[in-house]
Amino acid sequence: GGGGGLGVRHFEMLMRIYCMLAHMAPNAAARAELLAVAVSYLARLWTTAAFFASVRESKEIAKAKLKAAANSSEAKKVREMALVPGAHGARVHTVPTDLAEWLLWAPSARFLELMAADRRNRALNGRALKRPAQTLYYLEQMRGALDGDSLLLEQALVLQTAEFIATHLLPASADGAVAGPPLAALALRRRASLCER
Repeated sequence: GGGGGLGVRHFEMLMRIYCMLAHMAPNAAARAELLAVAVSYLARLWTTAAFFASVRESKEIAKAKLKAAANSSEAKKVREMALVPGAHGARVHTVPTDLAEWLLWAPSARFLELMAADRRNRALNGRALKRPAQTLYYLEQMRGALDGDSLLLEQALVLQTAEFIATHLLPASADGAVAGPPLAALALRRRASLCER
């Protein structure tokens, strides 16, 4: 569900911590275990973002229904309905639950719109990920370690996240060069390569 009070920023930090721990692991088995934990926190980051995008969708529909309510009885019904994913007929935004599904998945335009509008630590946006280049660095470290251990499917989620950050969150460098599109294209090529393997 909603992550028990933890937000996207927290899950991103936990992912980085476990990535660092994996880098220092004494053996391959310990590294694989720590990488699995890092990947699980990356999945929780997306799950949290999807949950709160769905809640935001429900809130927007409830607000529109309140404006359109013909009488106080209808308005009361709208107010009494819990604002949870799917309430008021809202779309429920989901992310893949199986690692292989991340190879072909991409967030919908509406999901992206809802995440961009989020003002709290509940979406993958610039307010939650203050240092997207640093996050990309750790994602690349994790991808390399996963590839070195022949953990191919686990790379799909890492590459999807890297592509998203490079496309939507990475700012231009100080000299005005735009680094995001080439990095996003690289992540996309790597995902295509995983599909071929």
